[in-house]
Amino acid sequence: MFVVLVVLVAPWAQMPTDNADSAGMLAHLHAFFEDQDLLYDDEYAELGMSPLFAFVTPRSAGGRGVVSNHWPFGATFLQAPGWLLGRGASELLLATGKVRDGPVARWTIPLLGLSAWAQLVLVGLGVAIWRWLRRRQLGRSLTLTFVLFALFGTPIAYYAIEAPMRPHLWGTVVVSALVMRWYDAVELAHLDPERARGVARGAPKGLEGGLGRALILASLAGLAAAIRPQLAPFCLLVAHERWLATRRLPGAERWRLLISHGLATAAVWALWASLVPRVQWWMYGGVGDYAGEVSHHLWAFLFSTHHGVFTWCPVLVLGLFGLGVGVVRREHGAGLLLVLLAMQVWLDAGTREITPYTVLGTRTWTGGTAFGPRKLVDALPLLIPSVLWIQSFIDGIHERRDEDSGASAARAVRLRWMIAGGGGLACLVTTSLAGAAWIDSAVTSTVLDPERYLIALTLPYDPGAWADAWAMRKVPLAIVGAVSLVVSVPLVAVALAAAKRVGIGGSSGERPPRLPPARIPKLAVAAAVLAPVLAHFWLSILWLNSEAELADHPDRMKAAAEVMNPWHEATVRAIPAHQRLLEARLGDGV
Repeated sequence: MFVVLVVLVAPWAQMPTDNADSAGMLAHLHAFFEDQDLLYDDEYAELGMSPLFAFVTPRSAGGRGVVSNHWPFGATFLQAPGWLLGRGASELLLATGKVRDGPVARWTIPLLGLSAWAQLVLVGLGVAIWRWLRRRQLGRSLTLTFVLFALFGTPIAYYAIEAPMRPHLWGTVVVSALVMRWYDAVELAHLDPERARGVARGAPKGLEGGLGRALILASLAGLAAAIRPQLAPFCLLVAHERWLATRRLPGAERWRLLISHGLATAAVWALWASLVPRVQWWMYGGVGDYAGEVSHHLWAFLFSTHHGVFTWCPVLVLGLFGLGVGVVRREHGAGLLLVLLAMQVWLDAGTREITPYTVLGTRTWTGGTAFGPRKLVDALPLLIPSVLWIQSFIDGIHERRDEDSGASAARAVRLRWMIAGGGGLACLVTTSLAGAAWIDSAVTSTVLDPERYLIALTLPYDPGAWADAWAMRKVPLAIVGAVSLVVSVPLVAVALAAAKRVGIGGSSGERPPRLPPARIPKLAVAAAVLAPVLAHFWLSILWLNSEAELADHPDRMKAAAEVMNPWHEATVRAIPAHQRLLEARLGDGV
């Protein structure tokens, strides 16, 4: 298992050059852990590109007069192990003379280390979902089907393998953990409300009981908001869990508990969620300019050939079906999940004009030159419980009393096969497009009208295209070996040791208990509370270093503005031409 996993996550192929959006996230990694400041002009110069709309903030608008980088950096902390170990691999290659000092050593090899870490995290995500579903007595075939659909019927595998510097894999992992833990807590509150509050069967009150569970949920929800601010509404999952867990208490006691737990969880959530606004305030003199009229393009966001949700990921129809079943059957939390998902779709379908020197804005609903509906990827774990409700729907067919048991069983089997077959064909669309992106990223990142969309779908079935792509992307064995030795081997060892400690992958084949344990480990609660505090502490160090650097070199930002701001203004001026291309290929209203 160890050797297979190391080989699986090793970076055998180099990622294509991503577009300039990723420069902001790469700059976070280098600035946070190598330069240890919040000044990005040197990172952008060394990368040879600037993230779209990056500029030196004008002091006249209340800005600090520093280089902008509005890409959220919550994922940077999760990416650090792969990036830093990858930096160690580049040092090893430099010492042995296998590579020379330059962009390959400073950027490419650390990025390959990050890729190895991201692929290991992807495997871990699949295992975690598998184990969680099996604990709920879901059959092996349906569990395997759902895991494969989740990984390869959505863009998550693409972003893990091809673009690990982007936040989507990391947001998906955090939201998956949040949703599964939330569902555990809701189930516990429904089946054993006293144990959910930590007041029964000898379970201690306070942190090890209900509050400890809620603090972990709050920390996960806050981290999700730090990774992508649009995920901030997921804090409602924490409030929902506390509301259910206390529903059988007398009125006064319930409100006392809700207020005290609400304040504690809100504090933990806010510590994470305030990280990005804290830096934005320093850069821009506020939390960003979000002004401007917003228009929504819901139909295009869902169905356009140009990165439309269901056009690129049709398997999501099954997830919505399961969510609908949960709502109709009044399953606990199903309605809340549907509301949160609808909220994310509404946010992602909105557009706002981009003007010079604003923090955010998007002239199109497409999510940029990206793979599929990337803005929705982090919210897709909201659909994880839907497979349980699909199973309950199938079981309901099987257990109907008004028809022959053999006929009802046959109908249930046919339905399972229809789900597996239809979902498999739906995943074929996403995997074909992912293959096209691997062969040539320009094929799927251009403005895709129906004709270009069909061309992208058929490209992976050209053997010659694969051969040409492999010839361009294969990584020298010396680099593969160094990254495997320094990155893959230690991370796989730690991951397997952690899995063994929590009981994942045992040989007994027995399923763990259905309900979560009554006791919440103190270490887990302490980590949930201290992690955002440490993140703020590190951010303070970066802030002080930045101020010291600006004091020592007062002309640094002026020189950066002379280079970056004209580039930024030219980028904004080019947006109408891109909009005209969208309208020409996809029609008016986009």
